[in-house]
Amino acid sequence: MTNDTDNNSDKSDTSVPVISEVNDLKNLGTKDVIILSGGSNDLDHYCGKFNKVLSQLIKFIQLHNNTNILIMSIPHRHDLDKHSMTNLAIKKFNEKLKSLSQRFSHVSIIDTNLNRYYFTRHGMHFNPKGKDELARQMAKLINKFNYDKTKDKNVIILNWKEDENSLPSTQLSPGQTIDDIVSLQTKF
Repeated sequence: MTNDTDNNSDKSDTSVPVISEVNDLKNLGTKDVIILSGGSNDLDHYCGKFNKVLSQLIKFIQLHNNTNILIMSIPHRHDLDKHSMTNLAIKKFNEKLKSLSQRFSHVSIIDTNLNRYYFTRHGMHFNPKGKDELARQMAKLINKFNYDKTKDKNVIILNWKEDENSLPSTQLSPGQTIDDIVSLQTKF
């Protein structure tokens, strides 16, 4: 949802939202989710400007308190030494990001600090297993947002037509998750 600043532009600003898309965000509701993702490109340039970036994030979060927001932390750079300036800056920024998110009930952090196994050989980008892991984390948080909004209602899980006779129909009670039901059904 942003226009990244191009390589020829002044690097004094971060990504700039496209106006029509910002207006679209105002139409989102409590069952919708905005996912914000950033990376380590140009991190060294913004290293001294963490507070400015976090201030812009706070404004965005406050402006969009009508919907849920997932913010992905900045992934560790496995292509660099663990104690490199960039990785230390990533760690510091992610700590501030986590602290900031705890102030808002509609904001959650997706932790991208995954082990080396989830990255390409180069070490900077996620491999397919890393992408799957991030997608799993996103789905879990999205389900949590939506389940929390309906927790006073009973959710009924229906079997697929071809499975009608194989498994009993199941009803979720408040506090129970779909994972609980799946683990019960696999015992049959």
